[in-house]
Formats: sequence, C-alpha cells, structure tokens
Amino acid sequence: MNSLNYKNILKIARIEFVEVKSKSVFLLWIICLVIFLSNFVFSIDRKRQKSTREDLSKHDSLLYLPLDERFTTRDLFLSNAEITTYRISTPEKSMLPRKKILPDIDALLEWTQKAAKDSKISIISADMFLYGGLIASRISVDSYEAVRTRLKILENIHLENPQLQLFVSSTVMRTPAYPSAEEEPDYYGEYGRQIFLFSFHTHRYDVLHDPKDKTASDAYKNQIPQTVLNDFLTRRARNFSVNKDLIKMVEKNVIKRLVITLDDNAEYGFSRREAVELEKLAAPFRNRIAIYHGADEAQLTLLSNIVAAKKPVSVFPVYRFPQSKNLIPAFEGEPLAASVKQQISAAGGYVENDLRKADCILYINNFEEKETFPPKNKIDLPADAKPLEDWLKRTGINSIGRKILILADNRFYNGADTEVIAALFKSKINSKQIAYAGWNTSGNTLGSSIALGVLRARMAKNASNFSRYRKLLFARFIEDWVYMTIGRDRVRNDLQQQNLKEFAGTKFEREYELKMKDLFNLHAVEINRFLKSNFNITEVFFPWHRSFEVGFTIKSDETSK
Repeated sequence: MNSLNYKNILKIARIEFVEVKSKSVFLLWIICLVIFLSNFVFSIDRKRQKSTREDLSKHDSLLYLPLDERFTTRDLFLSNAEITTYRISTPEKSMLPRKKILPDIDALLEWTQKAAKDSKISIISADMFLYGGLIASRISVDSYEAVRTRLKILENIHLENPQLQLFVSSTVMRTPAYPSAEEEPDYYGEYGRQIFLFSFHTHRYDVLHDPKDKTASDAYKNQIPQTVLNDFLTRRARNFSVNKDLIKMVEKNVIKRLVITLDDNAEYGFSRREAVELEKLAAPFRNRIAIYHGADEAQLTLLSNIVAAKKPVSVFPVYRFPQSKNLIPAFEGEPLAASVKQQISAAGGYVENDLRKADCILYINNFEEKETFPPKNKIDLPADAKPLEDWLKRTGINSIGRKILILADNRFYNGADTEVIAALFKSKINSKQIAYAGWNTSGNTLGSSIALGVLRARMAKNASNFSRYRKLLFARFIEDWVYMTIGRDRVRNDLQQQNLKEFAGTKFEREYELKMKDLFNLHAVEINRFLKSNFNITEVFFPWHRSFEVGFTIKSDETSK
C-alpha cells in the first residue's frame, strides 16, 4: 500500500512537472511574442516618423502674404491650401488692412522676414508687401523711392534665405468705368467716369490714330482738375515702374515666378497700355511670368502652379457657345478664349486637344452675346432642367470617365447661372470629380475654377482631403450661387426700401447677417444632397461692411459619407 502510494506520488509529481514546464515554455513564448510585436510596432512608428519628417522637409511651411483681408481672398486661399501638403504660415488678420484703413507695413515686413527663415516656398502679394494691400495700391501716397526700399527688403529676404522660393503676385492699377470712391481715391466718386474715358480714348488714339479719339481725350482731360489728374497719373507711374522692377527681379532670379493681373479694365485704357509694355519686357521669361485678367484669385493660381510643378495638368477646354468664345467679357480687354489659355497655363496646366489624354475637362459656360448680371427673374433652380451629362454630349463628350470636370460659370458676372447649377445638381457625376466657380469677373471665375481643378487633380486621395474638398465646393456654391445670385439682390432691395445705399454703421448689418444665414442653410439642403455631405452655416458676416461680398463659417462635415 505504501509502495503504491509512493509510485502514485511520483507519477503525479512527474505530470505536474511536465505541466509546469509546458506552462513555462508557453509563458516564455508569450513574452518573446510581446517583445517581437513591440519592436515591430516601434519600427513602424519610427518609419512613420521618418516619413513624416521627410514629408515636412519636402513640403515645409509655405509663407503666405495675402492680397488683403477679405474672406474671398485670404480665407478661401487658406481653405484651398488645406488639400495640399503644405503648412501655411500667414500673418494674423489683425495685422492686415481693413479696406481703406492701411496696416502697419513695417510690422508686416518684419513678420515676413522672420517667417522666411522657416519656409521653403512663399506666395507673396506685392500689393500687400509694398503698399499695404490691394486698396492701398490705389490710394497710398508713398513715393516710388519709398516703395523701392521695400523692394530691396524683398531682395534681401531672397539673399538671406537661399532655400526660399519667391512666388509673387502683383496687379496693374485699375481704372474703373464707374464713378465710385469706395475702393479708389476720394475724388474718383466725382471724376471717375471722366478719368476712365480720358484713359480709354488716349490709349485708343495711340492704337488706332482716330482723330475723334484725340478730340474726346482732350475734352475729358479738361473736365478733370489738374491736381486730381496729377495724383492719379503719378500713382499709375509709380505702380507701373514697380511692376517693371518686379520683372527685373525675375531676370535676376530673385523671384521664381511672377503673375501680374489686370483688375477691372477694358479693351483700351491705361491698364491695357501698361500691360502691353509689361508683356514685351516679360517676353524672354514666358515660362516664369504670366500677365492676364484677374486679381482676387491670383494667389490661388500660384498655389496650384506650385502643386502641379512636377507634373503639369492637361486640360481639354470646351465651350457652351463655341461661336462666342472670342467675345470680350465685361471689365476685361481680351477675348475670352485668350484668357482661358492664359489661365490654364498660369495655374500649372496646359491645353490638351485630345480628350482621351486629358486629366481635366474644362467646361466654360460662356455668354452667347454679352456678359451681364444674373437675371433677377431666374434665381430659382428650374424644375425641368436637363442633367449636365446632356450639356456635355452636345460638345461631343459622352462620358467624363475618371477625369476632373472643371465648371467655369462665366455666363454672367457677379453670380452663378442657375441653369448650370440645376443641371449639375441633377447629374449623376460624382461630386468628387467636380471643380466649380462662378463669381465676380470672368477672370476671377476662370482662375478660381481652374486652380481648384488643378489642386483636385494633384490632391492626395484620402478621406480627410475629400472631406475638405467637399467643404471647398460647398463654400463656392454658397457664395457664387446662393449669395451672389439670390441673397445679394434681397439685401439691396431691402436697402432701397430703407432709402440706403449700404448698411455700414446701421442696425441692418446684423439683421442681414441673420437673414443670410437662414437663406444659406435653406439652400444648403440642395447642395448637401449633391455633395453627399452634411454642412451648415453657423455664422455670416460682411468683411467690408457692404453687400458686395460676404463671408461665412461652415460647420465641420462629421457625418458625411
């Protein structure tokens, strides 16, 4: 009995030893696995960190000095930049001008000099850097010598930061056809029309040598006080000289790329005359200097040019009314077709005449006879609208495939064509493949839509970027269609009933902000349905306290598909 017990005890001990040994081996195996996985994860994390550092070294901070403080210039640029790989460094809005209230230029120059040290690419508005903004370029009294000193600072920034590439935008000082001092010197409200006509007929006589133009030029000149004329011509001469200096800075390789845009001009006039002279000077540097119609969107064009630098985007343009493509848009001095080619090239693209080879299709919804304001009796989307696919088929395009469809809504100035909006919203085209703009001048529309299309074509395809891209499209539809075509007229009609031209300094501004917020969210339903998104407007404001332009805040798209 004792012997049996002893043998049983040994047997049990042997079994327990094997079990303990097995458990120890298993535990050891688990420890080894944990160590291996930890090292593996750590290795991946190090690779990710290395990849991130490499990305940042390739796409470091982009220094951005905006044209001015408006939503449609600064804010929309920053939104577009979110779908690129660049981190944007830009001055606080408090440092920028407030319409005719000029900024502290010395502070802006100091900020730019500091930011340049940590940047590899810059997009700089010469109007902001040299004068204090777009409006300042038209009203500042700084001498040419003072401005030249600032140009020297820009050159020193290049010398002190050899890693920094300078992409610069500038404008040819405009000569509006209408008398208004809102964005011009105070005297333009009284003598603006005479100044425009003097400019128009002076240049027209230079070109055509028609004695009638000489007579008209002299007559209008005599209607303008000499002090007013001297001030206007002196400022023009200063700005013209500065633009020539900027071209020389391209020649000296200080500036990598320069765009000079013509804002609010005509077929004849001082603006056009200066542009012709600048084009001659820029001729040897055609691949680095672009001169064309536009202004507010020019820095977006520079951004898309940077993004597409390594792989330019091919664009196949078609027109709704091809027989009218050589007509001249309102506020511009060249045929629409010429501007289309210029804008494509400026944005980092090139015209591709073979549809099969094109990255993008550019559909220009051009005007048939004359560009006008959007008709007030056609603000609602037509219920019987045909889908956009039908419009494309009339141009010979049966399918866009995987291409980006750029819609340049040029039929009207200062607002969208409700027919094309309705056709788009009825289409089955994936909204991710759409780029759209339809606002202000023809040049603004072309530049904004083409730049957006180029950015989309070269955008990294991930969920975050697609969400941001939907937000960009939502903003364009809200501003270009809902506000410019519908909301602005409602505001202005109400102002007329109050015997007011504008609402700055009155109680009505806040009322209109709330009314526009309601209007925007009402139509957001249609826009969201097309975009498959869930955006809404949380705030509306008027950047320059007038009805012409609007700004708004969009709630993040957290539940979209």
